[in-house]
Amino acid sequence: MLIVGTVAIVALVGAAAAAQTVTLEGGPAGTPPTPMHMAVGHPLVHPEAARLSDRAAGVTVLGKHEWLSGGTTVWFIAPKLGPGEKLTLTLEPGSAVTDVDVAKGVRVKEEHGGHTVRINGDVFTRYVTADTSKPYCYPVIGPTGVGVTRGWPMVTDIAGEANDHVHHQSLWFGFGDVNRCDLWATAMDKCRIVPNTAVSFETGLVFAGLKAGNAWTAQDGTILCTDTRAIRVYDVPGIRMVDYEVTVHASQGPVTFGDTKEGMMSLRMCPELTVDNGAATIVNSEGDKNGDAWGKRSRWCDDYGTLGGETVGVAVLDAPTNFRHPTYWHVRTYGLFGANPFGVRSFTNDPAADGSLTIPAGAEQTFRYRIVIHKGTPEEAGIEQLWQAYARDMTQ
Repeated sequence: MLIVGTVAIVALVGAAAAAQTVTLEGGPAGTPPTPMHMAVGHPLVHPEAARLSDRAAGVTVLGKHEWLSGGTTVWFIAPKLGPGEKLTLTLEPGSAVTDVDVAKGVRVKEEHGGHTVRINGDVFTRYVTADTSKPYCYPVIGPTGVGVTRGWPMVTDIAGEANDHVHHQSLWFGFGDVNRCDLWATAMDKCRIVPNTAVSFETGLVFAGLKAGNAWTAQDGTILCTDTRAIRVYDVPGIRMVDYEVTVHASQGPVTFGDTKEGMMSLRMCPELTVDNGAATIVNSEGDKNGDAWGKRSRWCDDYGTLGGETVGVAVLDAPTNFRHPTYWHVRTYGLFGANPFGVRSFTNDPAADGSLTIPAGAEQTFRYRIVIHKGTPEEAGIEQLWQAYARDMTQ
């Protein structure tokens, strides 16, 4: 039996047949809705979705297929399960799904110097590559319809926003010491992360995905390395969930990530979700809170507070496959929220420590994170259960 967080896959049959069956079982605490995937080994008929059903329980979910590693993978959103609850879902890939509104789900459109992602018609985020020294996502709209990240410097007239750290651009990926170049505090006339391939995307009823390539360049334009990033946005009821994956390629020679606190998978929170404004709480999987969470290692970290009259939080989950998992956290009470596996010297206050990593020439290193924007506290949202599900789905 393969446990997937608090969800257990206890039966999987007929990989090359017309249908597959997967049994999901909630653990002692149950599990919130969460993305899952399974390999089916054969193509599906409908380009958007196929059905997975437990007819006895009256439950049907939609699956979206993706061609990966020479086979078909079906992604679906496992429904909420109570403690000990079971569902047996049967995949019916031979039946085209013709009675669903394909305008719904997660859609991507190229516009405004980037790619806008909408969930069931509502703007969620925009992946921006034009007129910037590094790609970023802005806005980032939570499940209550309110943005969770700071607007400045993209928008300059939002009352109450601090104007510090101009390189904190909503949601981004960067690092402060890559072959001695600063790809954290980037600027148009300094080191930059610039697109080197066109953004490709797919849409669907379960998720939409963007794929892009970038060149990490020194101030004189020399290419240090390249990356391929894949961003997947899911349609999960009552929540916003993003998988952000970056593969760094040592395409130009060895690449060294130095030991610095300045990085890496990061957000800059809106004023309402900052501890210093007295409106938010930072907590990690080990129970460290607020300033005590800075520099600590944990599976996930969450920043939650009152936003627009409702409790809203943002959690970043560190994949168990990541280098130096569980990661260190560069989380500040003024609103910076980042996962950083390299800044060991700063985080431990040990001058003899060396948290650097060198990727040999021709090799690559992948970093994976799941970002969860949720209602309620981390306990109410089941962040630990969501991390367990994510971890098991990553390693199955």
